[in-house]
Amino acid sequence: MRTVFVNVMMEVPARVEDYVPRSVLDKVFLGYYLFQIVSTIGLDMQGTLPAFIYPSWLRSLHSHHCETWHDPFLANTWKHPWYFSICMWEYFFHVPFYFVAAFAYYQRINGLDNLRWVRIPTIMYCTQTITATSGIMMMALMEDFSSYNSDHAPSGLFQRLQLAGIYGTFFTFCVFNVLDVLTEKDSSPQQVDNKKRE
Repeated sequence: MRTVFVNVMMEVPARVEDYVPRSVLDKVFLGYYLFQIVSTIGLDMQGTLPAFIYPSWLRSLHSHHCETWHDPFLANTWKHPWYFSICMWEYFFHVPFYFVAAFAYYQRINGLDNLRWVRIPTIMYCTQTITATSGIMMMALMEDFSSYNSDHAPSGLFQRLQLAGIYGTFFTFCVFNVLDVLTEKDSSPQQVDNKKRE
């Protein structure tokens, strides 16, 4: 019985690339990081920076997002210290990483590099984002929004699910990204050791 358990535990887990071609995965992750650069600088930062910094069309896009998706957290970031701290973390640590990750995936799409050098930062980013978005989704589903501005707060279950779904998109991308990096063929410690021995 013990040998069966050990054999099962020692097997290499299924890889994301077993189900989706590597070229498609790399392009999806590149697109995700490019989108994150634009959306963080263009929309998310508006919640904490003075309005005069942004052109009117970006301010109206921010308002449209907050009203359409009933996002009270992004509409008034200063009112939610926990959300403000997540935003500050994103601005100072995630935005530089977005550029690094986009460059890494661009290099790999063009066959110039593998992702071994960006593996640990990707794991750190993905796990932190999974943790942060989990909290935001739970707030979207469980918070009492009765005292909030009605334009920027979900009023029913469907609107709560919509808001949680918006943040759930980032959660999902990060889960797939961290699973991809952790199960990638050329990056497991056993395979690296085997290549060194050969």
